[in-house]
Amino acid sequence: MNDWQIECFIAVAETLNFRKAASVLHVSQPALTKQVRALENTLGTQLFDRDTTHVSLTENGKRFYERALELHRLMISAKDMFRAKTHIVFNYLYGYGLAQVVPRFREACPDAILQLLRLKMWGNTEPVLQRPDNIVLGRASEMADVPGIAFTPLFDAQEYVVVSAESPFASWESITHEDLRGQTIIRSGRSLASRNISAAGERNEQRLHDCSFIGCDNLSEAIAMVKNDCGIAFFLLPEAIDMQGIIRIPVVEPFRDQVGIGYLRRYESEEMRALAAILVSVYGPNGIPRRLC
Repeated sequence: MNDWQIECFIAVAETLNFRKAASVLHVSQPALTKQVRALENTLGTQLFDRDTTHVSLTENGKRFYERALELHRLMISAKDMFRAKTHIVFNYLYGYGLAQVVPRFREACPDAILQLLRLKMWGNTEPVLQRPDNIVLGRASEMADVPGIAFTPLFDAQEYVVVSAESPFASWESITHEDLRGQTIIRSGRSLASRNISAAGERNEQRLHDCSFIGCDNLSEAIAMVKNDCGIAFFLLPEAIDMQGIIRIPVVEPFRDQVGIGYLRRYESEEMRALAAILVSVYGPNGIPRRLC
């Protein structure tokens, strides 16, 4: 029995799907199956009931799952002794509190090295979460369905249109997608504007199809373009946030989400738990004022 066999078992136990587990671990399905069978042979018991359409844990599999998590955490903890860095992977919009997180973490874990990595685009965070030294500060919709995720919500966020002080919309108290016909929309990678004309479906596509679109590399560039009145942008923001230099307007019938922190349970360590607690204290309801830009 080794740590790789245990990690393969945990992935299958959390997805109950060998194909999905293989995808999560970036291995072939036959290779994953081989590791699980080797573990079953070592333990002398069957861990899964499986046929061509269904996978479930046996009673012994359920009992071993809790022990496997403990073993995996111990192995991660042992590796932590030699790990150089722990990473907070964050979206630009939610980086406003990290200046307080870093010194608190250094005080709590003086032997650890904390590094901040900024996501340039919205998108699938699952590959980022697969690294054992990453904790992600981002949207629930990008993490909630990742198998084995430990997700802690921090605050609610909703869709806003952001404009410059010179925009004709600057004095509006609310706005609809219909109001934006003919406007220039700034899109940053897989931003919410992109979501509105594609993944969110035909309704929003019809509302925005008369718009022109300008692309940019990242969110900070998008904010700079808004300030220069190059167009408007969609952002998913907490309700209580100070937007310095630009105006935010709530969207009628907005897209809503939660922002929180996430990491895979099988990578949980003392450092990860300490960092999560600090992030909650900084970003939670009793945390610091929220300022952007």
